[in-house]
Amino acid sequence: MKIVTTAPDYADIAKQIGDGHVDVHSVMKGPENVSRRHGQATEMVYLNKADLFVHSGLDTEPWRDNLLRGARNPRVNLGQPGWVDMSNGIELKEVPTGKIDRSQGDVHGYGNPHFTLNPQAAQRMAVTLVKAMSAADQATRSSTSRTP
Repeated sequence: MKIVTTAPDYADIAKQIGDGHVDVHSVMKGPENVSRRHGQATEMVYLNKADLFVHSGLDTEPWRDNLLRGARNPRVNLGQPGWVDMSNGIELKEVPTGKIDRSQGDVHGYGNPHFTLNPQAAQRMAVTLVKAMSAADQATRSSTSRTP
């Protein structure tokens, strides 16, 4: 199974779950600013072949949509089984109310996107990823076990 993640945290979780049975590539490599990152053509090649695209969801990775468009992989687009939004099931903090605009500075419309720092959130993210990996594995087994 080929997995592309936006952040090294997600890549580590995927590797731990996959236990050597997954090929994982992280777009970000370390202490980069997620908001300032840009999707590179080389990353699009990895994403083009991916079974799963694991990301933060929300409005955390503004470059994510360009990366997806360039990858041209319908399996990992929004609404598809390969789209793995790690914010699913996470209780978000600091969700703004009222009108939001850029004059307020770096405001995240869905709330504080730094949920990965909470160990309890890491448990929830692991569950989200296990479910996605299991579904992708089931789909792969079903498609390869059919007889012509």
